[in-house]
Amino acid sequence: MTDERRPGAIDRRSLMRFGLASLVAAALPPVATTAAPAPPGELASALVDDLLRSRRFLFRCRTSRGVVAEFTRLDALWAHGDYTRFVSCEVTYVGPGEASLTAQETAVVRVAERAGLDLSDRPGYYRTLLASSARIPLNQLEGRLDSLGVPGVTAALALAPEAPQADLLADWLDRRAP
Repeated sequence: MTDERRPGAIDRRSLMRFGLASLVAAALPPVATTAAPAPPGELASALVDDLLRSRRFLFRCRTSRGVVAEFTRLDALWAHGDYTRFVSCEVTYVGPGEASLTAQETAVVRVAERAGLDLSDRPGYYRTLLASSARIPLNQLEGRLDSLGVPGVTAALALAPEAPQADLLADWLDRRAP
């Protein structure tokens, strides 16, 4: 059988690919065109910085059965199928160089400081807040929150108000209110 397409006609597969590409492009957020494009070196540097910032901390969580899961984001940890089975979550800094806080991370630590906590190791305390926002087993909740105190629990809620256990932290704070 010979291919008797009209000149300029496209085949069905190409048409389907074009349609799919159009749907994907339509779903993407609009790109701002008012700003001048960044020089290639600055753009690459900004992309690398964003990538490194998103992978600054490693969450290593264990279940009582010994299953270990690792995450680089709280939302991925919260969405994991074994979330309610995690009995411990350790947070490690894995970013470049020494651990230092971004402006947003510093703002979270300042919540604890404004609530009366005096800190000498801000990056270490931020990791403690991350671990507290990750998962605390219910049988350890009161003790862990007591050790954090009102300033720490307030900061943990400021860090992750959408955490699955946020209501439990808020209830704990309400019981400590004067």
